[in-house]
Amino acid sequence: MKRLVLMVEGDGDIEAVKRLAAQSLERFCPDWRSFFFIDDHPMRVGDVCSLLSPKEEIKLVRHVGAVGKKSDIGGVLVLLDGDADSFLKQSDDGKGTVKVDFCPATTAFYMSDLVKKHARAGQTFSFAVVFVNREFESWFLAGHPDFAADYADRDLEEHPRNAKGEIKRYDPRYNEAIDQSKYVGDLDLDLLLKRMRSFRRFKHALEEIYQSIQTGQFICSPIQAIGQSSQ
Repeated sequence: MKRLVLMVEGDGDIEAVKRLAAQSLERFCPDWRSFFFIDDHPMRVGDVCSLLSPKEEIKLVRHVGAVGKKSDIGGVLVLLDGDADSFLKQSDDGKGTVKVDFCPATTAFYMSDLVKKHARAGQTFSFAVVFVNREFESWFLAGHPDFAADYADRDLEEHPRNAKGEIKRYDPRYNEAIDQSKYVGDLDLDLLLKRMRSFRRFKHALEEIYQSIQTGQFICSPIQAIGQSSQ
């Protein structure tokens, strides 16, 4: 039986993302438990800036490389907030760093390419990265019955920038480390699919990993199309 390892940004995401991944797989890939299980301990890896910081060894490569050595690994799924403005990456000549604007698509291409080249992702296990636009709580505003109606006419992929703050307007005692998993349990996944492009990407990533483990044809996702630039 293969293992799916989740990598998340903060402490509050650990239980919430594990729960959301399981709920989504039950909904969209109902026989998934026949092929793999979700590791009980998602890895807290920090935000995209720290994960890609070009030090002696990039944290993303180190984390994925270490997980990839496990004999039963089937896939790694990274889910991060997409609220960064920019991040540092190694220059093309390898002698310095450059600051690049954050874009969910091109940053995901860059990350996928890194682990494919340096952590053997796509060879013996699958890898996928997804950015929530803009914060994990944005999905609550879009798909939770306590909030969704009030935000029906808002483009939540762009606004509000501070989704956590919006949640606290309704629930002043909201604590992401405690409450995220609770809110995940009541999400309307079909409504999320309609409203949030980033959730459609999450669903697609889970389906890609499911199919790759089922067939043994491992992948790195997203796959960069010919002619696209990864920053």
